[in-house]
Amino acid sequence: KQWYQRRVVITAGRVENFANQLEHLRVQDAEEYNMVKIKLETDVQVLEQQLQAMRATYQLNSEKLDYNFTVLKKREEENTITKSQQKRKKYRLRLCVDTTA
Repeated sequence: KQWYQRRVVITAGRVENFANQLEHLRVQDAEEYNMVKIKLETDVQVLEQQLQAMRATYQLNSEKLDYNFTVLKKREEENTITKSQQKRKKYRLRLCVDTTA
């Protein structure tokens, strides 16, 4: 009977020790979980801000490309007109040279 009572006391002490360790681990894990959660939420906010900045940059670059494309098309039209005018002028000058020769 003594041995059994001593065993029960030791076992009860061990159970209490394990319960304390378990509670300590739960608290520690909860604190770690909260820190990780806050860090991940902060990371998400930073990434969302970067995404918005990238979208704004993309929009600006897209508008610049559209503008530059329009300018190049206009220059191409102007160059085509200038080439046509120069061809006519060259043709008239050649006619003048051929008629005076």
